[in-house]
Amino acid sequence: YNGHVAAMIAGAETWERYGTGPRFEPLSEAKQREAMRYLEEHAFHVPVMFLDSEILRRIEQEGVVDRVRAAQVSVMSSLLSPRRLSRLVEYEALAGPGGDAYTVAEFLAELRRGAWTELAARNPRIDVFRRTLQRAYLEAAERAINPPEPPSGAPAPVRQAAVAARFSDARALLRGELGELQRQAQTAASRTGDAMTRLHLRDVVREIDRILDPTLAARD
Repeated sequence: YNGHVAAMIAGAETWERYGTGPRFEPLSEAKQREAMRYLEEHAFHVPVMFLDSEILRRIEQEGVVDRVRAAQVSVMSSLLSPRRLSRLVEYEALAGPGGDAYTVAEFLAELRRGAWTELAARNPRIDVFRRTLQRAYLEAAERAINPPEPPSGAPAPVRQAAVAARFSDARALLRGELGELQRQAQTAASRTGDAMTRLHLRDVVREIDRILDPTLAARD
């Protein structure tokens, strides 16, 4: 279900008008923001009812963390897919100044804040489910910023998508979001009293360095 909601970001309604008018109409900014708020509440945070140990220990020895991770990775990968980011850029361009568009800059800023809310706390504590979500964010951001080269013989749409990702405004904006995230993670790491949270945030800082400068991995 979260995947259906994620599809509303940069989504459009379509009607078969048989040449009598526009067939595709991007969803309103309000609808897309509503979808983002839903994902922040229900996809980025695990509903408590899914973590009832009295039930889980009756049906399985393990699996809940991996199951949640798979769901979170799927949603985050979908939200930061190059095609979705490209549609946001295009819808904004066609809407014009002051038009009804959920801009890619607003989307990326809200996505970062929703996935990293703990960083604003006086004493940040990030549980295992949120740490997994945040790693999924970094992985998806890396694919958007440093898209892999398409394999030789890849069909034209795949090659074109790779080129579009490298030239998209979203790439520059996402780099800026990672820079802000790195600054906040460094500050939060110095405030937290939780050892695992501190180690996680220090790792986040290093991962962002590697994403923004891939040559660091080669030197390591």
